[in-house]
Amino acid sequence: VRELRAEPRLSLTFHDRRRRLQLRVCGAAEVHLEGPVFDAGWSRCGLGGRRSYLGEHEPSSRSDDWSPNLPPHLVGSAPTRDESEAGRARFAVVEVVIHSMDLLVLARSGHRRVRYTRREAGGWGAEWLQP
Repeated sequence: VRELRAEPRLSLTFHDRRRRLQLRVCGAAEVHLEGPVFDAGWSRCGLGGRRSYLGEHEPSSRSDDWSPNLPPHLVGSAPTRDESEAGRARFAVVEVVIHSMDLLVLARSGHRRVRYTRREAGGWGAEWLQP
């Protein structure tokens, strides 16, 4: 979250092996730490999901040993709704505003690649690219 707030540009890459598709999405992240979007995200998060935000240590911090990073009484169980509210301090909603998408369709007869770009006036433009 700290990195996305400092530099919101991002790329997301997806691959569907069965459909033989590769998709790269480029855009900008908007991080919500409060407000209506944040509140809606938190309210949709179940107790099992909220448990993940109750850790003693900051996510991705280094550790000498493996740890579930949960309060001992929550290892293997969900918190109560009241207990879960402490997790709001570590929760965030990340919205991605997509600027472009690059789709590659893999085929033995020849790959196809197209880029979709958001137009300033609205809608999307498309252009074929060499695979």
